[in-house]
Amino acid sequence: MSERSARLSPGRGLLSGSLTLVLLVLLWQLCSRRLPSLQFVASPTEIAGGQQELWRSGLLLPPLIHTLGVVGFSWAISLVAGLMLGAVLGLNGRLSRWSTPSIEVARMVPVVAFVPLAVLLFGTSAKAEILIVGYAAFWPVLVASKSAVENISKHMLEAAGQFGLGRIRTLFSVVLPAAAPSMLVGARLSAGLALAVAIVTEMVGNPAGLGFGIVTAQGAVQPELMWAYVVIVAALGVAVNALVSGIGNTLPGIKGRGVRR
Repeated sequence: MSERSARLSPGRGLLSGSLTLVLLVLLWQLCSRRLPSLQFVASPTEIAGGQQELWRSGLLLPPLIHTLGVVGFSWAISLVAGLMLGAVLGLNGRLSRWSTPSIEVARMVPVVAFVPLAVLLFGTSAKAEILIVGYAAFWPVLVASKSAVENISKHMLEAAGQFGLGRIRTLFSVVLPAAAPSMLVGARLSAGLALAVAIVTEMVGNPAGLGFGIVTAQGAVQPELMWAYVVIVAALGVAVNALVSGIGNTLPGIKGRGVRR
């Protein structure tokens, strides 16, 4: 088997990755039982028991729905705004030059610095969380979209003009399909960041959701429940990434290109 054939075998890569994960879980189980210093690191079997307890007690579904709702709503707004503004800036060189310094400064401000401001404006509520998560998720989409549109070959735009395509038709028939792969990367980064920021915000700014569940279990010295929440968040992150990739791979400009997950 050549290196190229091995690369083209997704089943082999999935199997190797799964075996590595299983070995790491087994190592974790052994170390948690034999090392006293890891008494607050629950073993995989204890975490599984904690997840069952959360499900049976009804403590899992409400925070899961809250976190998913905040992430989905914030990400959807950020995605639409980032794609639209990124396309406008990418097509307008002068506007891009004037706005780039402000964008670079604004996106470098740590999002946690806005938590006190959001809490002052909206209190410890879902509104404050949506504001913070939306702010964080907006920048990867904007930067990826702007860069993707700016890097479209001028020959493609000139060809569209020669075929008599108007601006709107050029945007939807040429610009967006050509920029779609880079836009998908920005969307995936944005979705993952939205989930991470939502968890952090729930830990420090809004007493709700999976993040608050982690903090509550930590305060109650219940490491099995705390790690159960952490594993659920990790699984949620994998699911969100797969969902965004799956939807994105059906769009014009991406379908058939085999964009890697």
